[in-house]
Amino acid sequence: MEFRAAQARIMGDIDAHRVAMQCYIEEGKRLRGLAARAAELSEAQPASEKRKLLDFVVAECRGRCGELEFVFREPFGMMFSFRAL
Repeated sequence: MEFRAAQARIMGDIDAHRVAMQCYIEEGKRLRGLAARAAELSEAQPASEKRKLLDFVVAECRGRCGELEFVFREPFGMMFSFRAL
């Protein structure tokens, strides 16, 4: 009987993880779609809103050898590194 209870608990845990994984995947798809439209959406915003977005995405920005270098906040840094591949 103990085995059946443990098995039922484990199966419930597996189902909960499946649901969570599906939600995670759906959120990722929505985020990817939003990121694909980021430039288009940004152009329509006033400068103050563009600044808020930059503050949200970029942790640090510095000039180096005449070029700008960005350090992104996570998960944006991870997304940028995947895009570069």
